[in-house]
Amino acid sequence: MLTRLNRALAWQPGRPVELASLTAGQLEIVRVFRRGGPTSLSDIAVELGVSAAFVSSAVDELRHQGIVEESGDRVELVPAVRMRLEKWHEHGAAVLSDAIGRLSDTERSHLDDAVPVLVSLASSLQIDGR
Repeated sequence: MLTRLNRALAWQPGRPVELASLTAGQLEIVRVFRRGGPTSLSDIAVELGVSAAFVSSAVDELRHQGIVEESGDRVELVPAVRMRLEKWHEHGAAVLSDAIGRLSDTERSHLDDAVPVLVSLASSLQIDGR
């Protein structure tokens, strides 16, 4: 169910074309960059719980596609890509907010009750506090 919701939001109009051909691992790395600023490859590896070699290879491909750039010993999203990602993210949040607004009062109440449980579940699934 959450996968369907996530997929529906991910394919809303305005999805940056740069994301179309990315692997799941590359998308996770892009999310790390979007949430933060310039980041070292080792910090990304630790945050995602993957090998430094995987991150290095994925970031090399992202760099080749013009999605990220080096900034000293760190890597960051290209400003134009960051801007499109933020705009797309804001659009997705608005779509979700609108959809929640169309729920009945009872459905919104059930959703309100479910959110703390989902947060608890997500926390219990985190590895080493990540």
